[in-house]
Amino acid sequence: MKSRTLQVTLLCLVASALAVFEINEQAKDVLQESIDSYHSMVSKKLQYEYEHESAEVEENMKTLLESTKNLCTNGKDPKSLSKHQYLTEFKASGCNPIVVLPGIAGSKLRAEIDCPTFKNDDPSGFAACGWKRCEGL
Repeated sequence: MKSRTLQVTLLCLVASALAVFEINEQAKDVLQESIDSYHSMVSKKLQYEYEHESAEVEENMKTLLESTKNLCTNGKDPKSLSKHQYLTEFKASGCNPIVVLPGIAGSKLRAEIDCPTFKNDDPSGFAACGWKRCEGL
């Protein structure tokens, strides 16, 4: 009798566990469907916003480029101006010239010189540098 009660008890426990597992699987499916639906909705919304804003940004950029075309020559086409006219228009426009110097913000050039070799191989170059001897350099 005890063995039969134990079997029934175990059978009930297994049945309960299976019922809970089945409910959990159903809940998982519902949760996954909800997540997929929400993801799809957000994805569509973001895609729409991206396309809408991209078109707006592109239009604004075109407008900006057209409004600033030949800004530093007072709206005149630089190709149709002589060098003197170009410089005159540039000066009158209020634009500041920009000079690009490579390495100006970069690292310093460092050179290591083998002084005795330099002195022996090129005495005139050595003297042109203002050096007289290699000691102390």
